[in-house]
This record gives sequence, C-alpha cells and structure tokens, in this order.
Amino acid sequence: MLIVRRADLARCLASDLDSSLRLDGGPESVHITDDSETDYRDEESPVLDVWFEAADEHFSLMIDFRAPQWLWDADSSTDTDDQLMMEELLRPILDRRNLTFVEHDLYGSTSALGAHLQLTYNPADRTLGDLVSAGEDIIALLEATRGGALSLTTTSALARSGRLGALLGQPEGKWFDAKTTHYDLATARGKISLAQSVARFCNGDDGGLVVVGLECSVEEGVEAVSKLTPVPFDPSQATRYRKIIDQLLYPFPVGLDVTVVPTADKRGMFVLIELPPQPEHNKPYLVSGAIIDEKVQGEFISVVQRRDDGSEPLKASMIHAWIVTGRALIQRGQIPGDANPG
Repeated sequence: MLIVRRADLARCLASDLDSSLRLDGGPESVHITDDSETDYRDEESPVLDVWFEAADEHFSLMIDFRAPQWLWDADSSTDTDDQLMMEELLRPILDRRNLTFVEHDLYGSTSALGAHLQLTYNPADRTLGDLVSAGEDIIALLEATRGGALSLTTTSALARSGRLGALLGQPEGKWFDAKTTHYDLATARGKISLAQSVARFCNGDDGGLVVVGLECSVEEGVEAVSKLTPVPFDPSQATRYRKIIDQLLYPFPVGLDVTVVPTADKRGMFVLIELPPQPEHNKPYLVSGAIIDEKVQGEFISVVQRRDDGSEPLKASMIHAWIVTGRALIQRGQIPGDANPG
C-alpha cells in the first residue's frame, strides 16, 4: 500500500499510476491523506474515503461511503436490483466525469451501514487529483440523496458547501436554474432578466435555486449541468444582485438569500440565489419592466412563473383570481366560495 499527499496528485497522471503496475513491487493500492507532513502518522493523518486499487492491469477508483437506508432496503428486496438503482442515481455525474460504474458492496448492519463503490476510468490525460475530486463529489452527492433524490434543500446544501461538481449531470427543473455567466447588471435587460429569474420561482409552489457559474447543455431533450464556469471572484456582486431584486421585484421575496461560494483557489466564485416557497397571499410577484419581442419595455409590468426547466407568462385568469381573492379578503375577510370564513 502506498500513501500519498493530496497536494502531490495535481500533476500525477493516471496513466503513470497504471504503468507502476508493470513494475516489480508496484503498489496494490494508493491511499491519499490531506496531511502535509513528511512523515505519515496513522492516528493523526487519516486517509480519505477515496483511493485507487489495482484491478487486473489497471487501477480502479474506489469510494467508501455511508450507505443510505434506501440502498439497504433495495439490497434486501427480491423485487429490486440495488445495483441498477445505484447506477441510475450516479449516471449523470459519472457521464460528466467520464467514469464507469462497476459495482458496489454493502457491509455492516442497519445501524452502521457502509458501502464500497468501484469505478473505472480512461487514464489518458487524467490526473489523480481530478479523479480524487470527482470521488469526493460523488460522496457529497450520495450524502445529499440519502432520501433517494435531490431536493431544493439538499441541492442548496451541496452548493453552499462548495461541492458544485456534484451537480454535474443534474437537470434543470421546476426549482433549479443554472446560468453560465453573470446577469448584465449594467443594462436594463440584464436587470429585468435577474428579477424575472427570481419571480418565476416566487410565483411557483416550490421555491427555487439559481446558480450563476454552471453551464448547461441539452442531451436527449433534457437540459442538464455540463460544466463548471465560475465567474471572477467579487463578493460585492451578491449585494448588487440583492439591490436589483429589491428595486424591480415586488413584493420582496420572503427568505431570499444571495450567497457567494468561492472556488478552492479563491480566484473564481459561484453566486447562489435561494428562496423558499413563498406565501400565497404575497402572489403574484411583479417585475417592473418586461422584455417583449427582444425589446426592453421599462414601463411594462411582467408576471412570470417557472414551468419545468423554462418559464411562461401567467395567464390573465390566474392573475384575476389572485386579485379577486385579495380584494375579498380585504373587504369581507372571506375568500370567495368559502362557506366557513375564519
């Protein structure tokens, strides 16, 4: 067994690791530590849960993780193939990171259930550091999906923790939107676009998360995260975003949070715009300004709503229903058609 420091992996090619297998006395496994000291001490410098293990003529990427209950239940069921469930869960991120699922093995008991995951990769032009980072993103994804699927809360937690790589392959949807670069806040179009992005989630039922710094591509009709594109590091952008939203969106969203997540080297960052589901009595959320036929109409008001991975204008009938309901509550304290007023 060979133990190496993470800092030494950035320039180590995976192909060189495979070449070592053909040498007498080559390692059977390579483990990684975050310790920067020359002498490794097992008690003070534990190894990571991601390592490399010899398999035939190549090394595999191995991952040790705390297995979710649904995986244990699937493994115990005669009606469900847990391998297929695991592969399906990981397929988006594996495809984006050019990794191939081999198998997973469960160990322990329901009170302390663990699992090993084996993945293979093409060693050409891959660094060991990149593969270890991919493995840690997969662990973060597995931790976030302990309930069986990503949610707004768990996706926000992944993003806040800096594990944006775990979102590679994840599709946009009714509560998640990705944007490659900043909104152009120097123009009216950019300001209105920002306010509308937030308003779409406000007028929906689920809240939402916008991440600036993620590129999407369309495959088989699904738009999903394909690349990390962090924007230049400038924490003051969060204040600018919040100011524009306050100026153009009415009412101001309850619980809105604009956060900057720096990259590891502090040269770039991601901007997170998070908001929980909004109170019904505050809807509809209105944007001061509209973009009609690619033209900015500053004197207009736009009312938009998220629909799957896109958006659509709210229908006049829905807007009218909200207005009628609000007027009835103000005048009579009763919603139209409600036989039991509060």
